[in-house]
Amino acid sequence: IEEWLEEDTVCSVTWDKLKLSDEYVEKYPDLKKAFDKINEKTSTDAKAHMYELSSAAKELRGESEAPVICESESRIFMQRADSSAISWLEEEYIFSGGVHPDYFYKGINLNPQSGADIPLRDVVKDVTRLPEILEKKITEKYSYVTFGDLGEIFGTYTEENYSWTLDYQGITFWFSPYEIAAYSVG
Repeated sequence: IEEWLEEDTVCSVTWDKLKLSDEYVEKYPDLKKAFDKINEKTSTDAKAHMYELSSAAKELRGESEAPVICESESRIFMQRADSSAISWLEEEYIFSGGVHPDYFYKGINLNPQSGADIPLRDVVKDVTRLPEILEKKITEKYSYVTFGDLGEIFGTYTEENYSWTLDYQGITFWFSPYEIAAYSVG
């Protein structure tokens, strides 16, 4: 969806949709229903972003003669798709003025037969150990980065707060900027 003012793009909202091939629609009808429901919600969210960004762009345009572009993009990065799990990372990018855009990451993991979410406890034997394990792995791998108090941060997490995906090698945990470190860390 785009909105224009004279010859300048004022705002733009784009998003990816999920689709099963005809062959798999018959084999996984509940997954198709789950995809349709997710696509409908994503479309509704995109229209809401357009409304918010349009207002923001017009307000910013009033302060400047230069073209102002506010935008939102939601992208899907498939991590795994087989008869055991459908798993993808959704990356959302929103720029509504300011120094830098906002990024958010969300892992989605579905059972292909039922279309239902796969709970983290079905993948990780002891979810209560995750704060300790993640803190250790993150600080070892990124020893050059200054993090917030990871023990304290992860200590407040419930199972639903973790963003994770499955691939063919294992599990990956994803963190949005500011969640465990400064934006500049990435």
